[in-house]
Amino acid sequence: MRVGEKGKLVRNVRYESQRFRVILIVIGCFLISLTFILSSKPDEDSVGHPSLDLSINEAPSTPRISSKRPRKFQDNGVDSDPHVMPKSREDFPSENNNEQLKQATNFGEVGVDLESDMTHRREDLQSKESNTETKPPKETSNLHEKDTDALNLRDVGENNDFAESNEQDPNQKIKVKSHQLDNDENEDKSEEDEELKEEEPKQEKVPTLLDQFNDKTVFNVRPNEDRNDKDDEPKQEEPKEAKIPTLLDQFNENTVFNVRPKDSDQSVSEEETTTSNQLDVIVREIPNANINCDYSDFRSDTCKLNGDIRIHANSSTIYFGEPTGFMNESYKLRPYPRKGDEMAFERVVQFNVITKKEVPKCTKNYDVPAVVFSIGGYTGNIFHDFSDVIMPLFTLVRPLNGEVQFVMTNTQDWWLIKYDKIIKSLSNYTPLRLDNDNEVHCFKSVTVGLVAHRELIIEPSRNPNHYSTKDFTRFIREIFPLERDSPIHLGEKANKKPRMLIISRARSRMVTNLKKVVNLGKELGFEVLVQETDVGNDMIKFAQLINSCDVMLGVHGAGLTNEMFLPPNATLIQIIPWGGLEWIGQMDYGDPAIEMGLNYMQYSIKVEESSFIEKYPKDHDLIKNPIELHKKGFVFIHEVLMNGQNITLDLKRFRNVLVVALDKLTY
Repeated sequence: MRVGEKGKLVRNVRYESQRFRVILIVIGCFLISLTFILSSKPDEDSVGHPSLDLSINEAPSTPRISSKRPRKFQDNGVDSDPHVMPKSREDFPSENNNEQLKQATNFGEVGVDLESDMTHRREDLQSKESNTETKPPKETSNLHEKDTDALNLRDVGENNDFAESNEQDPNQKIKVKSHQLDNDENEDKSEEDEELKEEEPKQEKVPTLLDQFNDKTVFNVRPNEDRNDKDDEPKQEEPKEAKIPTLLDQFNENTVFNVRPKDSDQSVSEEETTTSNQLDVIVREIPNANINCDYSDFRSDTCKLNGDIRIHANSSTIYFGEPTGFMNESYKLRPYPRKGDEMAFERVVQFNVITKKEVPKCTKNYDVPAVVFSIGGYTGNIFHDFSDVIMPLFTLVRPLNGEVQFVMTNTQDWWLIKYDKIIKSLSNYTPLRLDNDNEVHCFKSVTVGLVAHRELIIEPSRNPNHYSTKDFTRFIREIFPLERDSPIHLGEKANKKPRMLIISRARSRMVTNLKKVVNLGKELGFEVLVQETDVGNDMIKFAQLINSCDVMLGVHGAGLTNEMFLPPNATLIQIIPWGGLEWIGQMDYGDPAIEMGLNYMQYSIKVEESSFIEKYPKDHDLIKNPIELHKKGFVFIHEVLMNGQNITLDLKRFRNVLVVALDKLTY
């Protein structure tokens, strides 16, 4: 036997076992209730009335318990036997109770021999009429019984008075009251009937144990094939009466079995109503709906979703509506392309992408695709602003011509102000900021996360539209706008000097002899500008300043990111601090400069030009073998090798670098 089949067999056995126990419990409850009622019923002769003319033998016999299965019943609860008298509306709150009582009797193999009982009753009545035609009708204390399917049995602990019942015979009409009849023998029976009719509506019916039993249980009873013509007549709905909880109610509420309950019109609870008001159930499959999450890239995790997508801002959850409910997929990612950098991810919200059939209801709907990303992490540093956010955004959404909705987390007002021109050029819509948002935003297409290729570089082979770094710098020159697309050419304008911009630093890696460097540049024929950059500067104004220059130089740092504003074929000079940091300088700014179409020059200082020479002995590892210290990780490199030193340039060595840069402007 296969493993799957064995498990299925075990589940079936458990199901049948539970079902069998339920049946036993129900049968037991029914038999106990029936036994209690029959045993508590007063004997016919013990409730005799002084005026009773009927002998014990002549009195209607009590229902007899039959060992045979009773006759089949109709769906609507009416016996198919034409001799059975119709039931009174006052006796029964609903036809369902009658049907279920018959069903319960049928199910338990125990029933009342209704036909035999009614035959005896008719014979007794006819005999009595023939013998007492001249006698006035007298009261009787006998509680005439009707079919067991119309009995109302009281719950345990209640009084033993029997409920009212009305039965009609074609020849005679008999009224039976739930309390003992009045002892007045001379009262006319017709007056008694009128009095009963007036009192009956006032009597309040109390549900019995068997009523509750019937309300809670539905059995599989086969309906009678022979229907009475009267069964087809529509029946008026009777008002529902308040039910008093019984012991069987509590039993049904506290016991959970695999039993089909009776249909109920009870309204949904307040908690369920609230939940249903907040959720949508996806019932229609959207063509080409799909979800594709990619964790293979070494820098970025991304998810691309097409279909019914709902972004619940408050919970940072993205729901993918799936009508079958079988996918049951879940993904977690942080939409910032510094994968594995725990320091950066401390400022990046994690999103949960979940496929579900029940999803939150939309509060806002959009017809354009969305891109979800974070401007946390290392943003605020211009290098990371462009490398981690702006350039990946350009690659992803440029083909959409602005028809895209940016969805941001970890937002900062100053960041949006600084890069407002770029954001508006890539999207025609105001960015959604999820940080303080309680809405449910619904889209048909969503991309979560950005893909960054290399530092400040866009690789054409890694994007479907084959955008390159030059395409990005061209885009920047168009939107700001930047007028110059080439540097000055010496010899064409003899009276105009080439312009050189020095990016200065105020906290670390400072050039201590900056004034002498400025004078050296002027001596060689440059117009020298000094500028320090920070996030508060006007981006457009600063970009236009850089675009007016032909040469830009500075110590390794974020300020060199402004190289993208230089005109093509201009020159970038990067000063590399002491400590074997050439590979970092080349990766961060050297390679991007080449991809941008610039001339790149790199000046690596000697240990004598570093402030380390004054802080450490000559045999210290920072002096003798700083590359070996790279094993301590990037935090050590950044804090000690980069931020731990200042630079005093050797003007004789550096002079040659400026001469070469000047020479590049002649061709």
